Amino acid sequence: MAIKRFHQSGPRTEDRLLSKGLAEDVAVIHSDFADYLRARHYAPLTVDHYQRRLVHVACWLREHPRHPALRELTRRIVPHLLAQVLPRSDAAFAFGDYKLACF
Repeated sequence: MAIKRFHQSGPRTEDRLLSKGLAEDVAVIHSDFADYLRARHYAPLTVDHYQRRLVHVACWLREHPRHPALRELTRRIVPHLLAQVLPRSDAAFAFGDYKLACF
């Protein structure tokens, strides 16, 4: 009996699209979002901190496709999303902590 071998030529199309979308999200975080924070006179360390946290959120959203992608988030969606994915006390803290930077 012969063993069938399947050759993979590279990442699946779906994985490439997810990677491309994530790369686009990260590019916006490191350019437009950082510029926005700097224009509001946030300290460089704070800008860096918010960027790292937002990249983490972007990755998580890409891994959980039932939630909207980062670019689809609105002011109305964010509190509901945090309430769904974080324990109740953490959601309130997280939203309050980042509300100033995003809104």
